[in-house]
Amino acid sequence: MASRLAKSAIGASRVRPVVPFRALPPIATSNSPCRHASNTPAQEPATKAQTLIDALPGSSLISKTAILSAGASLSVWAIANEIYVVTEETITAICTATAFGGIFYYAKPYYVEWAQAHIDKVKGILYQAKQNHRDAISDRAKNVQELGGVIDITKALFEVSKETARLEAQAYELEQKTAVANEAKTVLDSWIRYEGQVKARQQRELAESIISKINKELENPKNLQQILNQSVSDVERAFKMASPEVTSAISQLEDPASTQSNKASGYSELLTRIASDPTSPHLPSNLTAFIESVLGETIGVVAARPLLASAVNAIKTFKDSDSKVQVGTRAVQALESRVVSFEEQDAHLRHTLADAYESQEEWLESAQVLQGINLDSSQRKITDHAKVDTWIRICRLYLEEDDPTTAESYLNRAKNIIYRIPTTGAEAELHINFQLSQARILDSQRRFLDASAAYHNISFNQAVDEEERLKTLSMAITCAVLEPAGPPRSRTLAKLYKDERVAQVPEYGILEKIFLDRLLGPAEVEKFAAGLAPHQLAKTGDGTTVLARAVVQHNLLSASKLYGNIGVRDLGNLLGLGPEKAEEYASAMLQQGRLVGRIDQIEGVIFFDQDTEGPDGRKQAQMVGRELRKWDAKVQGVAEEVERVASLLQARHPDFAQANMVH
Repeated sequence: MASRLAKSAIGASRVRPVVPFRALPPIATSNSPCRHASNTPAQEPATKAQTLIDALPGSSLISKTAILSAGASLSVWAIANEIYVVTEETITAICTATAFGGIFYYAKPYYVEWAQAHIDKVKGILYQAKQNHRDAISDRAKNVQELGGVIDITKALFEVSKETARLEAQAYELEQKTAVANEAKTVLDSWIRYEGQVKARQQRELAESIISKINKELENPKNLQQILNQSVSDVERAFKMASPEVTSAISQLEDPASTQSNKASGYSELLTRIASDPTSPHLPSNLTAFIESVLGETIGVVAARPLLASAVNAIKTFKDSDSKVQVGTRAVQALESRVVSFEEQDAHLRHTLADAYESQEEWLESAQVLQGINLDSSQRKITDHAKVDTWIRICRLYLEEDDPTTAESYLNRAKNIIYRIPTTGAEAELHINFQLSQARILDSQRRFLDASAAYHNISFNQAVDEEERLKTLSMAITCAVLEPAGPPRSRTLAKLYKDERVAQVPEYGILEKIFLDRLLGPAEVEKFAAGLAPHQLAKTGDGTTVLARAVVQHNLLSASKLYGNIGVRDLGNLLGLGPEKAEEYASAMLQQGRLVGRIDQIEGVIFFDQDTEGPDGRKQAQMVGRELRKWDAKVQGVAEEVERVASLLQARHPDFAQANMVH
């Protein structure tokens, strides 16, 4: 590059004309100093020189001089040895550096001034922030000093919060209890309303039944005449008063001036005079007045007891049951307030009154009178025989009233102590009544098989009259017939059919047909139903009676003995039912195991499985095939169970299974 520049310079000098320096006019220069217009303040030469020296690298003047000398020498040496050649780029770089240096030199004061202003501004902001922070800390410290008692306040608030939480827990607990109580009250109210509705409905039904019975009874002229006569006699008795003689004698005996000994003998004589005329129309009124006077505390308890006992014996002599009821009811009412002192007499009086009610077939009133007897009293000794006899009598009265639930409660009381009473002698009748009551309760509860067994056992008791034994045998057959068809009933019927006495009872015909699996006709069923009790003719949940259901099930079982299969429609015609109802009965008996077979609902056919015999005495091929299929199914079931056990062993104990596996 330097050689090219030199050559071009030489060539240029050859071409261009050379003007001698002396031909050029001299340039006039003025040595007077001039001031250039500039905003930059002029620097002193010493300051400017010092600035240039400071711009050189180095930490001291010697090092700066050395570095400057070394740099100049190195530059001269490099240029002289053509290590570095000055080119247009060098000139351009020097010019650029000079321009940037000038710009930096002249712009530096402005930048420094702006930077210093910015720094001062930031310092002012930071100082102001510092001052604000200091003021905030001072204010906070003052506030904290004002809250010096916050610990005590916090403790107090914590205690208040604990108390509040406790009170809220108690309030929640009380709220829950109140909610539970309200819910319970709502449920109880609903139950009370329901029971009230049930009682109202029962009372309405009872009233309707009673009214219908009364209307039916009133249609009979004989009953109307009897009611009229009874009303007249009741009115006459209501208006009858004690005779003047008895009234005067009682007034004298109640006089406080009389002594106790005179009163006792006077009452005894008065009772003798009253009982001596049993045909007197004033007898009930006289005896009632006598009993009320004796119980009026005019004489002592010791003297009153034998007098009251004699009065009860006098009531027993009445031939008219209405008079017994009238006097006995008044006497029981008078004894209610003093029954503790007259328990023995009260018991005899109640038995007498119960006999009177029973003679009038007032079963419920008779039972209620007997219920008033205190059998757990400590004032008198009551034997087990007396307790059981009273309880069984109440039980039988409730059975006559068709209330087996209450009757069973009294029978259970007797059951707890009847084992203490001997079964022979005079007590044998008590055991018979107990067994008969138990059988009647089972019959009322529709537990017909148990009732049949109980009746049958009573029919073997020699202490019972022969006619009564046949009657209990008849009741045993009736209960067995009413039991739903099935193996248990078949065993009971077989036991009754083998009884030698069964041919003497009217139910023998239907027993024989049922035992021999013969179909029952409507006429036979109606004849049998005529002798049934009302509870045995009650309707079940599906609207049929117990007898109708038992007959349908028996005829269905008999049909299974006659036919191998039968259509549902034909079976309905045979049973007197619709096809759907006949299929429903068959399905129920199949599910309960009382009938063996299957139903093809698509074809509408019922197939019965029966053990029929061939002419040669061997089972038919159908029976053999069915038994083989059953055997195959059992073998298959055993094989499947073995396979399942083997799979479980392989899953849970693979080592054991691998070691003992037989291939």
